[in-house]
Amino acid sequence: MATQEEKDYGKGVNDYRNGDFLNEMAEAVYRSLVEHPTDKQEIDRRRGYDDAVTGKAK
Repeated sequence: MATQEEKDYGKGVNDYRNGDFLNEMAEAVYRSLVEHPTDKQEIDRRRGYDDAVTGKAK
């Protein structure tokens, strides 16, 4: 009889083989890029800083 830990591990292996693991990883990477942009202008825009607020010219 398999323990719960062994069952969980087996489920993880099956998820990996079925591609669920890769789909989850791809989704996590995509989400991190969308939610944490690297473009400074985009970051400032999301924070609400624009030229009108800061008074700075580009």
